[in-house]
Amino acid sequence: MKHIDRTITDSFCHANIGPKDTKAGRLILKAERELQDSIPNLTLKFSDETPQDFAIEAVKTAIATAKPSFASDAMFRSDFGGDYAVVSCYNGLNIGGGSYTLSRLKLDKLADKAKSSEDYLNTHLKDAAKLMAEYMDERVRFIIEDVEFFKSSFLAREGLIDQDLFTAMF
Repeated sequence: MKHIDRTITDSFCHANIGPKDTKAGRLILKAERELQDSIPNLTLKFSDETPQDFAIEAVKTAIATAKPSFASDAMFRSDFGGDYAVVSCYNGLNIGGGSYTLSRLKLDKLADKAKSSEDYLNTHLKDAAKLMAEYMDERVRFIIEDVEFFKSSFLAREGLIDQDLFTAMF
């Protein structure tokens, strides 16, 4: 855990535990409480099969460290049609997939510029969403066509990721 915190310098490093109780899951919770590191982010996939004592350990860890987040395993499995990974607190992706973007849109800054609710919805939000979509399209194009990420990445060559399972988020 300490190595991950020191070598991966952004918050887009995420781990999942659960829904079943495992020795690794318990060790991760214990290490998180002891180390108090911000990275990796952590989510407990919670379901009917999550034992109460394991869930309580996760709650104790969340109180001490503000993680793990808790995700409904049944909801995510339904949405993804099977296995998935929570990748940034509550965003899920297909196993073997990824996201080209995870940009932020600060809605409060748009609201500050708006003269009314109607102006906010019909002008500022609409324009911001259009610009965000254009930015996402360009970033996806750059990664696929200019960088040729899926042709050069060992992750793709080894079959660990699949371009067809990638998306873009904001």
